[in-house]
Amino acid sequence: MLQAAGFGVTHGFTARFRGPRPGARPLGRREELTRDLERLAPASGAGALHPMRQVHGKRVLLAGGGETPRDPLPEGDGMVARRPGAGVLIRSADCVPILFSDPHSGAAAGAHAGWRGTLAGVAAGTVRVLVRETGAPPGRLNAVLGPAIGPCCFEVGPEVVEAFAAAGRGPERFVVEGLGERGRPHLDLLRANRLQLAAAGLRAARIRTSGLCTRCHPAFHSYRRAGGPTGSNFAFAVAGSGERG
Repeated sequence: MLQAAGFGVTHGFTARFRGPRPGARPLGRREELTRDLERLAPASGAGALHPMRQVHGKRVLLAGGGETPRDPLPEGDGMVARRPGAGVLIRSADCVPILFSDPHSGAAAGAHAGWRGTLAGVAAGTVRVLVRETGAPPGRLNAVLGPAIGPCCFEVGPEVVEAFAAAGRGPERFVVEGLGERGRPHLDLLRANRLQLAAAGLRAARIRTSGLCTRCHPAFHSYRRAGGPTGSNFAFAVAGSGERG
């Protein structure tokens, strides 16, 4: 499990396997999702982890209390948790999982940012809701971008670049040309989201990135590497009492 030092709340990013032993059972397989979440909640220290039905949009939800919700899950791609012990859960298999914390209030948040969610501004939207719910200035927030497909592997069509340009997102800042044998553009989703967070008021020193490409590293689930539906990498953050507690 990967973590960022000094993040301010309990959090983590999981890999495909439960341990380093040869033959360890995969984590995040589609057919064992419910069982894995039941095991992850106590391991994370959360009273409940709150997943969403992620739809590559920009809707940001507020995590409730009590038990982990069952189907039908609420639809959204960002979530904020204020109550201590409430945890947000992001599932990904190449998209960028982003975790947030406000160390002062103890609030936690998460966002799921594929290229469509990045285009829609889900990262900035999650910051806005977190600021609204906590009263925190954006410069006080921490963010960490977990393992996701890197620019080395994220080849896209020209229509994707055109969509970012039409939305005024400045794709020239995060589109990489000249990679790959086909000469098609590659999208640096991590940089695109870092830029979005900086524009939302987060300090550069408080935005960290794992730097791990899910397609390159077989330790992680990857939709592109599998060539279709696959399991999920989990990212979680659990609200605490904060520095005021």
